[in-house]
Amino acid sequence: MLRVCKARRLRRGEEDYVPIARIYVHTLVLVLLTSAACGGLHGGAEDVGDLIFGSGGSIPREKLGVQNEFVGNPKGDPAAQGNDIRSTLRLRHIRASFFFDEGFLPGENAAPDFSRFDTILASIPPDTDLLPILAYAPRWLANRPDWKEVFVARYVIPVLDRYGSDGRIAGWEIWNEPDGFCNGRVAPPGVLDCSPGDYVDLVSRAAPEIRKRSGAPVVGAATTSINQSFPRHLDYNKDMVGAGLLGFVDVYNFHWYGEQLEKLSFGGIADFLNSTGKRVWCTESGERGSTNQLGFAQDVFPELDNEIDRLDRIYIFTYFDGEGPPSTYGLVANDGIESDLYQFLRDSQ
Repeated sequence: MLRVCKARRLRRGEEDYVPIARIYVHTLVLVLLTSAACGGLHGGAEDVGDLIFGSGGSIPREKLGVQNEFVGNPKGDPAAQGNDIRSTLRLRHIRASFFFDEGFLPGENAAPDFSRFDTILASIPPDTDLLPILAYAPRWLANRPDWKEVFVARYVIPVLDRYGSDGRIAGWEIWNEPDGFCNGRVAPPGVLDCSPGDYVDLVSRAAPEIRKRSGAPVVGAATTSINQSFPRHLDYNKDMVGAGLLGFVDVYNFHWYGEQLEKLSFGGIADFLNSTGKRVWCTESGERGSTNQLGFAQDVFPELDNEIDRLDRIYIFTYFDGEGPPSTYGLVANDGIESDLYQFLRDSQ
């Protein structure tokens, strides 16, 4: 029988249908067991079933965090959301976007408006940390050859000067999905050319300022889900490393959507992530549908934790995205319905 995983992309309104195997399952199991016996698995033969079908194992909740943009939602204002994440869900890691847009800097010579970022920081409980994403650019930077200089001078440095010494900052993530959010897609035309080399050049400019102005680590951007469109996104990661990314970052970063767990070991993703020699964070992973999230987490999160040696964090995507229960990635849907994963985190010790 052909087993097919419907692997959904993040925020693009499109879906990938990824065949997990193009052979009969009994043949696949035989091949994988042979591979395990010959040392071809990152773990052992006992892991084969988990890597094909998911383990339904123990969620490593001490490593979990969540993405949240602190927009209005049924749980209340930003402060109430921060309290819900920490007190109800007992999560201590939050990721949020510090967008470089017209709201922050209407023009090159304008005064920056830190109000959105101030609101986010004010909503982070004292024993909780924040991973800000430094990303994108205002439309007035389109097609300017000096956009990287402006990005650093008028955005990165002012943000670091204001928040760099805040002990709640867990790291500074430079951009988000540089293979997808680039050159007219979310980023204005001419801002980031979508190549690994251009992204690493941006990091080479921003990372020294982070080290100078903040004690928090430099976190590289994750590509679009590393296991999807295989092996294109994995190859992009390899090309970033080839362009020198590891010399500038303290934490290597990836996203994981869809299960496709065979890609982790048999596709070489775990070996690649382990070969970086860096701490590794998964800054986005989740599933669409309020009743689908717990099963996804039980299948995927334990396997990521088992296979990736220095995996420190897994950020759930997301706390709230404004969608209804059938289509939301959010732990909280737009009608206030709490997902099965929300309820699990709330009720488990």
